[in-house]
Amino acid sequence: MVNATGGQLGTSGARLSSGVVATTSTGAINITATPIFAVNDGINAQVAGGGSGGITIVAGEINVPGNVGILSSITGGTGNTSITFNGAITAPGFGGIRATSSSTGSMSVGGIGSISTSSVGPAISVTNSATSTSGDITINPSGTLNGGAAPGIAAQITNAANNGNIVVTPTGAVTGGNSGGLGAIAATTAGGGNVTVTTSNNVTAGIDRLDAATNQIDADGIRPPPHRRSFSARPGCDTLPILRGYFMTRSLWAIVALGFVAGVALLFFLPPLFKSPPSESLQLAAAKAIGAATAVPRPATKAPAMKQANDQSQESFPKARRAIVRMLKDPDAARFGRIFEGRGVIGRATICGEVNAKNGFGGYTGMTPFVYFPDDDRAELITDPVTLQMTREGIDAYFKDCRRS
Repeated sequence: MVNATGGQLGTSGARLSSGVVATTSTGAINITATPIFAVNDGINAQVAGGGSGGITIVAGEINVPGNVGILSSITGGTGNTSITFNGAITAPGFGGIRATSSSTGSMSVGGIGSISTSSVGPAISVTNSATSTSGDITINPSGTLNGGAAPGIAAQITNAANNGNIVVTPTGAVTGGNSGGLGAIAATTAGGGNVTVTTSNNVTAGIDRLDAATNQIDADGIRPPPHRRSFSARPGCDTLPILRGYFMTRSLWAIVALGFVAGVALLFFLPPLFKSPPSESLQLAAAKAIGAATAVPRPATKAPAMKQANDQSQESFPKARRAIVRMLKDPDAARFGRIFEGRGVIGRATICGEVNAKNGFGGYTGMTPFVYFPDDDRAELITDPVTLQMTREGIDAYFKDCRRS
């Protein structure tokens, strides 16, 4: 067993390399920490060989510009993960709290503190990869969460044989998911458990405000069947993404057209009641108006532009295109957008681009950025909501070589 209890570690002007680092094979880890100022991880707790001990962390303020505020990992066994943060966590590098586990124990994250991060890591990220049913994942913070480009909260069960549940109930404001359509709250399970998201404060994102699904995350308005999924949100929170963009525009046009047709129709039916039939010219104008109104406008299609981008991508960078296609569920449905050479900031050749592909339900997910390394014929899609499937090199290439702003 590892027990660590202490006072303040480092200062804003004299940071430690790392705050608290605790590792055990099969024992338990218990950490209670007050303010930590470090360059890399604030708290790093690892149970490497299973067992039943688990990890318990109670943290105060943590300020780390370089990596993760709290990093927790359990490999195998039955141990539980419990993280409570009662102070502000500032981690602009790779996320506020990142907890991973392949044990069958439960995982919980909560506390009254706030979390602010601005790069590729979510404010709170919890992942269970156990190969059988585990305890539930519970995330119930009360402070403000800001994930920047990444989600404010990301929770996932990755194995189809795991029927554990996911329950996300933040009571503070949640912001994030402004890049890649990930959403401010992203919760998904590959197994048969329930996914429940309940909010009681503002949820703000560049795209879908809430995104909870069974088997898959979607950010384009296409949703899996609603079984084993529930939402509850503060009034005014956008939990119905189908009512936005093209669909909302089409609905409004239909309402306007129906109202106009009804008004014109009254010109024909009301005058006979007063024995004053409309003139022939008025009847002709009304008939033309009805014909025009019933032709509901549709948004202009962008198919020609997509075809042009597709043609261009097939002609240039063929190796990058083939590497990406090999990674997709439906390779024949891939539609490429821009593909261009990176700026070479990271010291090796990179190819940057974007691809639109179909998900497991047959719907396109929208343009997704990717990075291709010609030296070793390797590609990485920028899709994972908790960035655990991306290498550090892929992250650096995306943010330094490919992004123009």
